[in-house]
Amino acid sequence: MVTARIVLNFLSISFIQSARSLADGTGVVRYIHTVQAMGYLIDEFFSSVPLLANISASDKRYLSSHMEYAFNSFDDGEFIVEEGATSSAFFILMRGSACVTHKDQPDKILCTLNEGDIFGEMSYLTGNHRSANVVACGYVMTMRLTHEVMQEMPVGVREIIKDQLIMLMARRMKANDSANSPAGKNTAGKVV
Repeated sequence: MVTARIVLNFLSISFIQSARSLADGTGVVRYIHTVQAMGYLIDEFFSSVPLLANISASDKRYLSSHMEYAFNSFDDGEFIVEEGATSSAFFILMRGSACVTHKDQPDKILCTLNEGDIFGEMSYLTGNHRSANVVACGYVMTMRLTHEVMQEMPVGVREIIKDQLIMLMARRMKANDSANSPAGKNTAGKVV
């Protein structure tokens, strides 16, 4: 895994991909103060993620210029989230796809997450242990959002994101309940 903590003015997916080459021997990119690269403006990226799409243009500009984000890259087969672990973060899948599995059946893919998908919100909101594994299916880039990053956000933005996360968690819990019912065992999979 490669981690880059970045204060963003502009975001380029190709820049994030090249962050891997900046890693030291431990695989950690130490710190990059500002990124002004070709490609996507961060607010365009935010608009492509349903969780962040309802944030106003002025709040997106604030978030793109005043916030520090952690970006992580993972190679095929690397664990992004491990079942049973605790964490105060949730993730936005920025590039690639990831498979959701359980410890007891690691070869059984419960669902596939794609670019723009959010995961880890249940543990983030409840403080409970992770309910499933999320494993990179090929090269993957994620944005990791922690409680600390969320506290730095304007209150209105934080509330929008919190409300969206709660709705997402409720949908996933309902899907999990359906998957565990006798009628749903063969048709629905668990979701992180």
